[in-house]
This record gives sequence, structure tokens and C-alpha cells, in this order.
Amino acid sequence: MVLWVIALISFLTLGLIELMRLDIDMEVVRSKDFRARQLAESGIAIAMHPSIERYDPLLFREFEEGESYDVRIESEDARLNINRLLESGDTDLLRRLFTHWDLTSTEIDDVLGAMEDWFDPDDLPRLNGAEYEEYLEAGRHRGPGNAPFRTIDELREVLGLEPLFEKKPDWLDFFSVYSSGRIDLNDAPIDLIQVICGVTLTRAESFVRLRTGPDREEHTEDDVMFEDQQDAAAALGMSVDEYRTFDEQVTLRSSTVRITSVGRVDEHERKIMVILRRSAQNPTSDMIAWEEE
Repeated sequence: MVLWVIALISFLTLGLIELMRLDIDMEVVRSKDFRARQLAESGIAIAMHPSIERYDPLLFREFEEGESYDVRIESEDARLNINRLLESGDTDLLRRLFTHWDLTSTEIDDVLGAMEDWFDPDDLPRLNGAEYEEYLEAGRHRGPGNAPFRTIDELREVLGLEPLFEKKPDWLDFFSVYSSGRIDLNDAPIDLIQVICGVTLTRAESFVRLRTGPDREEHTEDDVMFEDQQDAAAALGMSVDEYRTFDEQVTLRSSTVRITSVGRVDEHERKIMVILRRSAQNPTSDMIAWEEE
């Protein structure tokens, strides 16, 4: 009996030690996660200062014991505003972009119908769209929002966008719900430059090479920021008159900024994304979105 009691006590003691070890490990994880978030917030605070440029060395710092933060400042207007495009009812730009991504005419009709049914306030499905009943039949417990998209990730919930995800897996990176509606050519990706400006891949790539400066890297001190139509048109290999045919769809002075800050502690990482709106009259920025991962 004494031996059995000793064995039982030993077993309970070992179990208690294991529970304590797990609790300590969880506390270490929580502590590192909290510290990673603090570092990400520090990066955001620095990037929000009006005098900080997007190539400023203060946007990247490494500390002792595996701690660091890395911040990227970019134009939110380098993305298409999906709500503005659907609200206008003029989907020509979307059709051209989806054609550029190799979607067929039928696939484009299906995709646009699905987006429009999510966006519009009624419950009448389009020929190629889907409303609440179709979502239920597909096993979706949440139907269309019948309102503008609140976030870009909400597009993942739209029924019928599979062709886009298959042919352009990163297509969501080209859209926003916060941008002004005019594409910033100083930050826009090659695909949007081609489609909006109507230029060849060679000209779009040449434009981006000029934009990134001698080091061919974005967000560095030698980046070229185009400030007037004449310079931008010349870089695109066209006349000013040709440039003016799409002038209302583009801008060279973005008012909406995306700041992405990543804090790291060893293998633990926290990301914070902030959208700011700035103006020449108001040097302090208005925050319009804060998202965390």
C-alpha cells in the first residue's frame, strides 16, 4: 500500500509539473505576442509622423534578442476602389482588367453578376448572379450584404468568384474600399498601368523601371515621383493629348496612404495595417481604418 501511495503521489507530482511547464510556455508565447504587437504599434507611430518619408531608415529597426519592426508606406490609391466601380454601374474597366487576367467573356459576366448582386440593395438575382436563396442552396449561411463591401476580405464570401481566384490568386491585392477612385501612377502595379493607360507590357515595365530609380527597388530614396502629366506621359511613351484620354482615372498625388507595420519577436509576428487620409491643408492625417493580424 505504501508503494502504491508513493507511486500515485509521484504520478500526480509529475502531472502538476507538466501543467506548470505548459502554463509557463503559454505565458512566454503571450508575452512575445504582446511585445510583437508593441513593436508593430511603434512602427505605426513613427510612420504617421508628417515628416517621415516612405524610404526613411527609421521605418526598419532591429533590436537585441530577436526583436524588430518593419514598416511599409504606400499609396492606397494604387488600388481600384471596388465600391466606386460597382456604384457607378460602368464596369468597362473591370471587364478590361479581368480580360487581361485571361478570364473568358462568360466568366467575366458570372463574376460581375455575383459582385453586383452582393452590392445592390435588392433580392432579385441577376442572370449570372446570386442572392440569398442561391447562397442557402450552396450551403452558405451568410448571404449577400446588399450593401457596399466593408472590407476587401469580404469579397472572399461572394459566391461565384472562383474563376478570379483560379486565374489570378492575388487579385484582391489590386482592390481597396478606401482608395479615392483614381489610380496613383507613382505606386500602381504593372497590370493596372497596362489596362488603364492602354499601353503594352514593355511600356508599363519601362515606366516602373524609371519610377524605381537606379537601384530598381521600390520605396528607396532614389525613387522617381512623377509630378506632372508631361513627365508621366513621356515615361509612358505617349503624348500629353493621349495621356489626357484617361486623365480622370489616374492621379500623381495620392491623398490616401496605407501603412503596414510588422513587429517580430523571434518567430512571433504581429501585423497592423492603417489607412490614412491626408491633405495639403491639414498636415495631420485622418485615420479611416485600423486592421490587425
